[in-house]
Amino acid sequence: KGCILTIGSRRNITVFGNVIIGTNGTVNHTSRCTFSVTGNFTNAGSYVATDNNARLTFSGVSQLFSGNGTHTCKSLTINAGSNTSLGVAVSCNILSVSGVFDPSTYLLTINANTKGFNIANSGTIKVNTATFSGNYSRSPTTINNSSTINYSAITLNQTVANFDYGKLVISGAMVKTLAANTTLLSSTSTTGIVSLEGGTLDLGAFTLNRSTAVAGG
Repeated sequence: KGCILTIGSRRNITVFGNVIIGTNGTVNHTSRCTFSVTGNFTNAGSYVATDNNARLTFSGVSQLFSGNGTHTCKSLTINAGSNTSLGVAVSCNILSVSGVFDPSTYLLTINANTKGFNIANSGTIKVNTATFSGNYSRSPTTINNSSTINYSAITLNQTVANFDYGKLVISGAMVKTLAANTTLLSSTSTTGIVSLEGGTLDLGAFTLNRSTAVAGG
């Protein structure tokens, strides 16, 4: 027999530990509150957010979002200090990253929303597929001067998408090749950075330059 939990209060809820939704379990997130988890989130049943402001937040240290159930998220947030990885494909309306988000080889589908994909100054997202669109269904709507995008695949070559980067990290192994002329955002002399930590960065016929429109460029 199934069990249904409804989060209908506007008061925020924090689970200090793991959340496990069993095969016959359902969590209905029907209010605009924040459902915060400090451990792993394993869903073999159904997690359904219906309020557009319902937020599922990962607020621990090393966390995994996994399970073969139904995942219907509205707002997915990775707090500063959290290193969250995907173990399953997930969809949401809004992704906000202030910590580290690692989709592994899975696709995060970010539904149509004009402010749907935000990387804070403290935020890092990883790309592990051959192209950015293999891990993320849309381009970021907000990349700050210190936001980090890390091309970290180990076993395949990657194409570096044509964005204005805060901090571009080349790590893992294999070859990372620019898709077009690329600009690094810079508001000071310590922003707009390329960090070569592994693999090879191939510019091809393109250029990689820091912005000269602001101080430190």
